[in-house]
Amino acid sequence: IFNRFFGGKKMKTSRYGYKQPNVAIVGCLHGNEIIGAKVIEQLEGRLSLDCSVKYILANRRAMQGNSRFLESDLNRSFPWR
Repeated sequence: IFNRFFGGKKMKTSRYGYKQPNVAIVGCLHGNEIIGAKVIEQLEGRLSLDCSVKYILANRRAMQGNSRFLESDLNRSFPWR
């Protein structure tokens, strides 16, 4: 669903483990809120859970430009809004 909001651009993801249930940790929905990237950097590959963990940097391009968003603000982008 997120790829629709970023013009089909892929988000950076990494995955550890393949067991169920799956857990997703998402950071940087807004590019100028970079603490999520720092948390993911610290956690990647270090969590010892009995499940699959996927780390997602959702708005990497905006983060690199230190901008909240590039095309549209995610807070205003969901279909039910």
